[in-house]
Amino acid sequence: PDDPNYVLWHLMINGAQSTLDDVTITDEPSINQVLDEDSVAVYQTKVAADGTIVPDKSQPLTVDKDYTVTITTDNETGLQKLFFQMKNFETAYYMECRSLILSRSTGNENKVSNHVAIKGTGSKVVDGGDGADVTVKVDNSGGNASGKRGRIVIQKTKADGSTPLAGAHFQLWDVKKEHVLREGTVDEHGQIIFGGLPYGDYKLVET
Repeated sequence: PDDPNYVLWHLMINGAQSTLDDVTITDEPSINQVLDEDSVAVYQTKVAADGTIVPDKSQPLTVDKDYTVTITTDNETGLQKLFFQMKNFETAYYMECRSLILSRSTGNENKVSNHVAIKGTGSKVVDGGDGADVTVKVDNSGGNASGKRGRIVIQKTKADGSTPLAGAHFQLWDVKKEHVLREGTVDEHGQIIFGGLPYGDYKLVET
């Protein structure tokens, strides 16, 4: 990707070109990444001259028409899961997405990984993206100088400063306010926790 703070992931889906119904792909990245939902793209494929299957980027699939994507985030741990669903497969498809790397320090090498499982009706689970670490060098000009991780506890109260106030929604951004790292709504006790964060500076915005 153009932004050196991101890593680009690629996945060839159904390379065996089997017929599968009610397909669900689950992608679980390491907690030092934040998935960019808007970057998810799926393409049809074609056979190259050498016989390999390659993406045909002139034929993109349409989200919410051909497939759906949902990303869940555990705000307390930072663990994310991407769920890709499609009614049926009769050929191979190519998916790509990018993730923001929560760097430990500027210019450091960071290890990122993801694990992918594909499941369709009448088929066994097929694992891919075996979770092995990939080492990347990050140019994070707002990088953090510590490998330690911590959490931010937000307590929303009424004007009296003590009565919890539910329903407020917060976004946690990087210090340059370029990337949303976490977001969520406080619970009935007026609290939300954003955890699994490298020590450093962040911007908190109530929306």
